Amino acid sequence: IRMPDAYDYDEMWLKEKLAECFGEKNKSTVTIRFSQNLVGIADIGEEEYDTTEEIFVRFCSAAEEKFSKFRCVIGIGNGFSELSKLQQSFKQASKCMDAISLYSEDEKIIWYEKLGFKKVLMELKNQQILQDYQYEVLGKLIAYDDENHTELLKTLMAYFASNENIKDTAERIFNHPNTIKYRIRRIEEILGVDLDNSRDKYELYNAIMCYRLLQG
Repeated sequence: IRMPDAYDYDEMWLKEKLAECFGEKNKSTVTIRFSQNLVGIADIGEEEYDTTEEIFVRFCSAAEEKFSKFRCVIGIGNGFSELSKLQQSFKQASKCMDAISLYSEDEKIIWYEKLGFKKVLMELKNQQILQDYQYEVLGKLIAYDDENHTELLKTLMAYFASNENIKDTAERIFNHPNTIKYRIRRIEEILGVDLDNSRDKYELYNAIMCYRLLQG
């Protein structure tokens, strides 16, 4: 559990509340403080995604009620039966933290097992490849925004984060739906793409993941 303002919160309270939330589901956890993080081992069985997320949602809600400015993100590594592989699970959970920039702000809980294609990006050591691909796909849009002081790239990112729903995109970035429709048309014109074409959407989505990863 990574908390940007970790030292502003009562560490003992957080540990006890987390243990309490696990206990409500007949689970147990051992937690320690590690820099800006709480790092723990929990007895989570295979395919217990829903139960685990319920526990963490309950914990976050309680922490937000206790500390008005509480914020956190949660990374979960794979489970192992061998103690010798504990460090591997910790590294996987850390990778989830590194992948936070690839998700929308709504995402608080990230499973390493569910990273999918994002694992490939996280393991890619040559960032120049990501940089080149990003500009190959999005370069014209980035340049247009810079020259015209517009927010078309931000709009496109919000559009994908809203599952390509115009109304939800408008609410996400506080614009009128007609403004979003106009911007989507301009994006298609500038990049020469069709957002109804699955291949074009796939390329744009991947390029945006590269952009967000590089921007951190």
